[in-house]
Amino acid sequence: MGPEVQRIFATAVEQPPGRREAVARAECGDNLALFRDVMSLLTAYEDHQEDDFLEKPFFEVGKLLEDVRDESLRLKAREEVPPQIPGYTIQKSLGSGAMGQVFLATQEQLARPVAVKVLRPRSLEHHYEEFVVRFRNECKVLAMLPHENIAKIYEVGRLEDERPFFTLEYLEGAQTVQQFCDQIGADIHQRLRLFLKICDGVAFAHRNAIVHRDLKPSNILIDPESRQPKIIDFGIAKSIQPHAAIDFTETPDWRPMGTPPFISPEQLRRSEGVVADTRSDVYALGMLLYVLLTDTRPFLPDEEAAFDFDLWKKIVEEPASAPSHAYLQCDPARRRAVAERRAVTPVQLVAQLKRDLDWIVLKAVRKNPDDRYQSVLALADDIERYLTHQPVKARPDSWFYHVSKFVRRHWLSVTVGCLFGTSLLTLATIAFFNNQKAIREAERVEVLLEHLKGVVDLSDPLFPDLFRDVTRRKVANELQTAIEVSRDADLRMTLMEIQGTLLYGLGDYRQAGDRYTGLVRLAERRLGPRHERTLRAAYWAGVCSMALEEADRALMFFDRVLPDVAVLAPHLQMRLRRARVEALRQLGQTKSDRLIELLEVMEADVGVLVEPRSFEASQIAVTKGHVHRDVSQFKLAETAYHRALNLRLNDGRVSDPIRGITYNYLAVNARMAGRLDDALEYALHGRGLLEGALRRDHPYLLQLYNNLGNIYSDLGRLAEAEPLLRKALLLRSDADVTVRPFQTNMLNNLADLYLGWGCAEDAEAVKLFELTVRGEGRGTRDLNHWASLLTLAEIYQAQGRHGEAAMFLETVLTEWPLESHVPYYAVGMSLLARSEAEQGRYEHGFALFRQARLLSSNGEKWFPGYFCEAAVVLAEGELEEAERAELRAFLAETCP
Repeated sequence: MGPEVQRIFATAVEQPPGRREAVARAECGDNLALFRDVMSLLTAYEDHQEDDFLEKPFFEVGKLLEDVRDESLRLKAREEVPPQIPGYTIQKSLGSGAMGQVFLATQEQLARPVAVKVLRPRSLEHHYEEFVVRFRNECKVLAMLPHENIAKIYEVGRLEDERPFFTLEYLEGAQTVQQFCDQIGADIHQRLRLFLKICDGVAFAHRNAIVHRDLKPSNILIDPESRQPKIIDFGIAKSIQPHAAIDFTETPDWRPMGTPPFISPEQLRRSEGVVADTRSDVYALGMLLYVLLTDTRPFLPDEEAAFDFDLWKKIVEEPASAPSHAYLQCDPARRRAVAERRAVTPVQLVAQLKRDLDWIVLKAVRKNPDDRYQSVLALADDIERYLTHQPVKARPDSWFYHVSKFVRRHWLSVTVGCLFGTSLLTLATIAFFNNQKAIREAERVEVLLEHLKGVVDLSDPLFPDLFRDVTRRKVANELQTAIEVSRDADLRMTLMEIQGTLLYGLGDYRQAGDRYTGLVRLAERRLGPRHERTLRAAYWAGVCSMALEEADRALMFFDRVLPDVAVLAPHLQMRLRRARVEALRQLGQTKSDRLIELLEVMEADVGVLVEPRSFEASQIAVTKGHVHRDVSQFKLAETAYHRALNLRLNDGRVSDPIRGITYNYLAVNARMAGRLDDALEYALHGRGLLEGALRRDHPYLLQLYNNLGNIYSDLGRLAEAEPLLRKALLLRSDADVTVRPFQTNMLNNLADLYLGWGCAEDAEAVKLFELTVRGEGRGTRDLNHWASLLTLAEIYQAQGRHGEAAMFLETVLTEWPLESHVPYYAVGMSLLARSEAEQGRYEHGFALFRQARLLSSNGEKWFPGYFCEAAVVLAEGELEEAERAELRAFLAETCP
């Protein structure tokens, strides 16, 4: 034993028991080996409690110290041997702390990976009873805190040597919150949103009277699948209830609880009678936010550095510097690296940190707990206010601050309103340079709000029917002028986004798509390809392409956004994934079982990303119904559509457009299955909902008129069908849009109607016009394209041009992928079977007819009229008696 150990031991042993370890740590500094020797000697002294201990020769004390070292080595060797736990197979060590070891194991009965935490054998040598109590308390705390942002506990038990253990959920590939944010290049807003989820978990613990006391980046893990934060390590948690059910044993007052620099000043001043409560966790969350924003730590650059007296004094006495100031103190290379990981430049990062975020962080980490946020919810509320451009409570009030926040919050109102009052804008610009600018600025905002009544709700482009079309078109045209003359790129992007929303609401999907496509290019140059604004614009460009029935172009946009979809808001993430499945469905390039698999994965994510009964959840069910319908699984499709209806019951509106549209899908499904009475009932119900919710020329309402006309036509009620089809067509033709979505389908159905009336020449004229419009509008070969060509083949048959019809159908069926849209494919085969029979090739026609029937694997019938017509022609031809009998049986069963 060296003289330095003797000197420090002699100094420490003169202190009261509560101060010995702190004095020894301060004397040893960063020399951990020296500190361990001194502490081993102090432990031996306290354990022996011999009055003459200090009088013994130092060689005897040294021998005792060697004995303590030997015992430590023995326990360390024991620690390195993985424990044997019945029912679990230990895979590997995941790490260890002062109190416990963590292993990866497989729970044999459930065949699932778990994390096993075991009390370390070395903890037997020092403070064993205290560690056992804390270990048990951690189990109880985790069991009483069921929250999505707190790690779940599965099982508690003991090893053969009586050491306790418990098992936790294992997050494969999990990273600390700081590592995760840096890896995905999360910007400041994304980091704040993730931090709010951490606050939710901590607030839940506080509501259950639990203070964590050791919050730091390494104790916040991110689940790589759900991207939800998980709070771990409640080993030094404390109850704030006077009579807690859990025995939270306190350590001696002199031992620091926590990790520098995340430990609060009051946790270091326990010997002075200062009590740590929930505000200590507020302090730690403030320091955690400090790190997430700047990658710097006040007082200490290294999270795991040794705790000494100088650091103690800094944490207790010195105020933390503002995050923006700490960031500027870094060397230039580090500043650039930190900014790049947040998808901004150093200048932009400093601008984001200054003012509000500096105030929020500094209030959270104030020395006096009474000066901090008094709860985690108060901290989270201020961050939410920052994200929504409201005045934060941490910042001193001023009239200019409140006005600037108001304008930032209502940027849409201000931007659009400027187009209505250039004179007011001129006056406001002049007023900016005089002493009365604040009063005049506030008056200008009030005037603009008066101008914008009824035209400011653009939150959802899906149904923006809350203001007049004339006003919407006027604003869209004025925005175009503003976009052309604007020299500020950020303002131009904002105006383009507003204009795209307005045009989408008008149903002018072509111009809306062009505007969003231009916004994608501009945002990509200005903000980068992975920025939220770039990705959001690409998503809406794809939505416009879907509305134009350009599924291949839509899929290009969706696939561009998909790798970075987590950047978008949760509801947009779900909408994009569902729209991508719909594009794949329309193109027919993916088998139905694969599409169902993708939709079921999305259904599992509902509740994690969005509300379980949200618009996104109902639309996933609708798309699932479409996929089932495409492969003639009409019962499954109907079940999916009814599920979508049930999910919309909590919408709260008297007339819900989404429910009306879903009833229309139910009508289409029933019509395809040959259940025309049910189809008519569904369509009339949907009509009652949509006529009360949408404007008279809305595309979805016209779709319903179109479908209702088809149902009347199938029922032979042609006089009722024709006005509906004409009404839908004329309303869409009169709409003030450059391209007319759905008009081609309406023309196609009108051609069907004329064909039912026996006016084949009129039907052909309408059909050829429809194909011309379709060719001008898009080039996608999707479901509507093939259905349109089948109608033309049917017209050729009605005109007796069976040779042309057969050649045409053979070409269509050769190019059409069989795996998708089975009912329409089978209709094409039945039409071809009829043409073959009309030309005397009965055997070939019968083979095609039988093949068309076999395509329905579940035994359901669809579009029976086409099959009946083919069967009648075939039954009149030269066939074997068995084949004639099969046809007669089919006609008797299907065609009464």
